[in-house]
Amino acid sequence: MSQPPAEQPSSNLPAGWLESPWLWFGLFAAMGIFALLVVAPKYARRQGRLEQRYENRLRIEEQRRAAARDDGNTPSTEAPTRMGDARASSSLAPIALVLLVGFSGAAFFVWWRARRPAPWHPADGP
Repeated sequence: MSQPPAEQPSSNLPAGWLESPWLWFGLFAAMGIFALLVVAPKYARRQGRLEQRYENRLRIEEQRRAAARDDGNTPSTEAPTRMGDARASSSLAPIALVLLVGFSGAAFFVWWRARRPAPWHPADGP
């Protein structure tokens, strides 16, 4: 005798696409992308200020070296350094790329899980 559908154990019921961990991973990745879009303008302004300070320090150091060479009248054997050789810059692009790849992968797996046919479970069981 078969059990009514309400009395079947939950382990026999197929898990829906809404119960997929990939759905949650995709939602968290989407929220991360949204957060980056919100924070990016403030981060760019801050990074611009930091780069400007770095370039100012390089310029001051270059002026000090030039003044020391002129005062001592000794030729310098150091190679002249150009400003901007070692920039102190960073970007949010790698983080955004990782989140975008994670979101795309999660969206694909959720789509694949929703499209595949549900496994058939006989009412009587094996």
